[in-house]
Amino acid sequence: MDGTFKIVAEWYHQIFTIHVFIAGKLVPLVYCLTVQKDLSTYREIFDDLILKTAALGVVLQPQTVICNFETALFPALQSTFPGVNMQGCYFHFCQAVLRNVTDLGMRTSYIHEEQYKKKIKMLLAKAFLPLHDVPAA
Repeated sequence: MDGTFKIVAEWYHQIFTIHVFIAGKLVPLVYCLTVQKDLSTYREIFDDLILKTAALGVVLQPQTVICNFETALFPALQSTFPGVNMQGCYFHFCQAVLRNVTDLGMRTSYIHEEQYKKKIKMLLAKAFLPLHDVPAA
């Protein structure tokens, strides 16, 4: 699942897309133009999808969802699909970390200091470690 904000027409807030794996390939399946990105909007999208798929004789019950880090998206998914395994998208995680590096005024250090860049990249790589190998902060 992903939301795109920068290229959407001005009266909409985002293009929300849902992709699924079909025969081992990731295929965009649902496109939603939204005027909000809040809990009720996401719940309405998921409720409508459940109704539409049921009309086609399909039970919509995802086992795993990989999504960006929209604040309202996680609780909407958890309440609509209890027990779903939720994972944050690595691409969006990296974007968020690098955006914070810039926002905190550390971009110059990241670009010019190899040790600093290495530490940031090590932080990004922690996403691939098993949870039991990551010390609690």
